[in-house]
Amino acid sequence: MRIKRYNNFINENLLLKDDNLEDQLKKMGVEGDELKKQVSLAKRGQLGNYLIENGGEFTFGILTAIFRDAKEAKMAQETKKALWSALPRALPMALAPFFPIMAIVGLLFGSTYIYHVTS
Repeated sequence: MRIKRYNNFINENLLLKDDNLEDQLKKMGVEGDELKKQVSLAKRGQLGNYLIENGGEFTFGILTAIFRDAKEAKMAQETKKALWSALPRALPMALAPFFPIMAIVGLLFGSTYIYHVTS
């Protein structure tokens, strides 16, 4: 099994969320343009180096905040993906009371779609 490089693995959607990181940096007294700069550096993976070079500390709290942000973004992304994949199965069931023949045909096509996606 090949291991993906970090640049190929990272998904831009995971970098959109930064609420926990901002809260942690505000607790440490970072505000204004410096806050935006540190959040940007964290998204590029350079925050630790920046803080050490400028006499700051890269604490476990900052690392935990970055992890929580990534975890929340990943959960939102997976939920959206799951909803889109459930749509072909749910639509025939929603149509069943109104169009029984269409519901059966839709159920068959939805089942083949799920088989195709999972295999």
